[in-house]
Amino acid sequence: MPIRQILFGFNGRITRKQWWWITFLFTLVLVLLAAMIVFPVTWVGMSGGQISGRISSDSVHGGISSDLPRMAEALLVTSIIVTLIFLWSSLAVCAKRLHDLNISGSVAVIPYLLWGADLAASYTGLLGPTIQPNAALLALQMAESLVGIGLLLVLGFIRGTQGSNRYGSDPLARS
Repeated sequence: MPIRQILFGFNGRITRKQWWWITFLFTLVLVLLAAMIVFPVTWVGMSGGQISGRISSDSVHGGISSDLPRMAEALLVTSIIVTLIFLWSSLAVCAKRLHDLNISGSVAVIPYLLWGADLAASYTGLLGPTIQPNAALLALQMAESLVGIGLLLVLGFIRGTQGSNRYGSDPLARS
């Protein structure tokens, strides 16, 4: 299966090994992107946002100056776009791994729905203030954690269906 199909298509099956490698690479890239965003934004924030706007370095960059707040904003926008691409790809990869187990790929959406509900409830105060312990919000977060851990265990450790199933041929079968 071509890498484009593995990362962005929702049809077919992949092995546990493929899933672990892709999960590792996704995690590595997202950590690096987060570092690229957090460090400049933190640096600008620690200065109280009182940057004069320009830092010139005639000797190093030949007179080119940088606008750090704009750079931080551009990095933030870039990270949002990359996160959406990774979200799509993560769903596609999880769906194919679920297909290998003869389970509908739509199950991969459940952790993201719980995560979205958690974010919405936290930021809107829908389930009460987030500063104080709240039984409903804690229950939602516990469900989110348990489903995530369960999906990780299923996708990462359970062998797929031997032979063909309704989602395609066995990816471990030798051609």
